[in-house]
Amino acid sequence: TFATNPNIESINNRGVLKTKLPICYNGQLRIEKQNYHSATKTHTTVFEQRDEIEITLQPLRQKFVTIKKYHTNGTDITLGPRSLSSTEQVILILDRVKKTPSEESFTAHLQLDGPELETINLIPGTYEVKAILIDKKGFTIPPHCMHICEAYNKEGKCTAYKYLPEKEQHVEPALLGGVTLNNNTGYLTLTPYDLDTDTRNTIEFKVIRPPTPTCTVKEQCILDNCVGLDELSKTEEYTKKFRKELKPEFRVQAP
Repeated sequence: TFATNPNIESINNRGVLKTKLPICYNGQLRIEKQNYHSATKTHTTVFEQRDEIEITLQPLRQKFVTIKKYHTNGTDITLGPRSLSSTEQVILILDRVKKTPSEESFTAHLQLDGPELETINLIPGTYEVKAILIDKKGFTIPPHCMHICEAYNKEGKCTAYKYLPEKEQHVEPALLGGVTLNNNTGYLTLTPYDLDTDTRNTIEFKVIRPPTPTCTVKEQCILDNCVGLDELSKTEEYTKKFRKELKPEFRVQAP
């Protein structure tokens, strides 16, 4: 590729490069600059032919990030928006959707602990967003919270049950919700205006926390309050259901 050719000179301070390129079919010309997102352009060089190639780099825009959470009972929002507690943590990943296969990938990620404020570098574009909410104190599944039938009589009624789990099960830390913004639930689009307006310096992301599991399987649970472990896999479902509440918003916030 052009980018690895040692004979290519450096770009001058006006962003212009005048150089000879080796003959190459569909060569990849990659431009990099500190604090900018790199860009690659495909170009075929022809012997003794002069060409002009224009490549635009996007500057990285720094924004503050904060997280707010909602609680759901599976049907409605029951609490929120509230800041994360001191035992909660969010891993946030923003993956920019490529317009063409040859476009440079761009991913931004960070980790937020509790109600703290962090910074992230972004460029305009459409993003797939995945946030994972982690509760470091976890939760406990009590023993004998569910039963399964081991024997039936002639009428088909259960005559003997086996109670599970046999011992208390503690899940620590626990993945308890988050948010998923994608083609199914709706991407996040960041415009140049969104990222270049200094008066809105903070992006507030929202996450949804499902009911905390009280037993392994809800259908066989014998507790007064039965919540199965399947709740932990419903982040995308709840994101779609409560998409209006979970829409990221720009805020003005002092660092």
